Amino acid sequence: MSNCPFHMTTIRFDAYAVFVYFSLKSLLTSSGFPLRIPNTRRLSTNGQLLQEEFGQHGFAVLPNVISTWEQNLIRRRVLDSLVSRQCPVEYEADVGYPGAPKSRDASGGSTPRRLLAALDRDSVFLSLALNPKVINAIQKLLGHREVAVSQAHHNCIMTKFPAFSSDTLWHRDFRFWAFDKPTLITAWFALDDESAENGSLSVIPGSHKLRLARDQFDEQSFFCRGDKRNTPLVDSAINLRLRPGDVLLFHCQLLHSATRNFSGELKISPVFTYHSERNNPIPGTRSSSLPSIRISRSKLAG
Repeated sequence: MSNCPFHMTTIRFDAYAVFVYFSLKSLLTSSGFPLRIPNTRRLSTNGQLLQEEFGQHGFAVLPNVISTWEQNLIRRRVLDSLVSRQCPVEYEADVGYPGAPKSRDASGGSTPRRLLAALDRDSVFLSLALNPKVINAIQKLLGHREVAVSQAHHNCIMTKFPAFSSDTLWHRDFRFWAFDKPTLITAWFALDDESAENGSLSVIPGSHKLRLARDQFDEQSFFCRGDKRNTPLVDSAINLRLRPGDVLLFHCQLLHSATRNFSGELKISPVFTYHSERNNPIPGTRSSSLPSIRISRSKLAG
């Protein structure tokens, strides 16, 4: 995986640069939030409330899942990947979202947005994806004991750097996925305090149950801004506040967005997506390009 000539010729950060991002406060040049930031709200649920919360709102927060020791270990592994320039990497300049550098050659053009193929990078990330508390919750929510984690979707470490991060507009993750049923669940692992300041997720509660017309989305499958049908939905959005160790679970049809990182510190968020083994990817699509990892009891025990 480290043999990645295309990325290696363009990446321009080193150990010192990463240290600076971790250690120093940046002077941010943005004049303000480009998106409306709803009132911050932190929800948590466990036990019998999980299915009710998730079914109604399309998301739920599992509090204090990752220990401080695990958080520190994961951070070290992420830092190792950044310093060693381990590929594959998606750069902010690659996506062209609002706020992103215009090209790889522009200032901040080599800022990593996502460390891809996380499950192959280190056994620490695989262990994180197989966290028994998370798998337990996903089994309950999907209604199946036989579940799998996708290698084709998400399977990444979100690295939202200050100064050169971007806005992700309102969308549903299932827009580019191809499975028999739109019933996948994503787990977002918080290693930091996540808030509107550093670009945490905002969501529209209950939007996973809505039937929305195709023309309510643009050609990139983002929610059309200015569409009168969309305005009341966006006005009902809330921003999610996560604490280190929390895990956010959300439905693949939930409308969500995120602003750039306006703080002075790097925000790290491993993200994985799960599905029932009965919910198969459609052959010949990106969703079937890599086999999902079936989660057996032996894997959980290990």
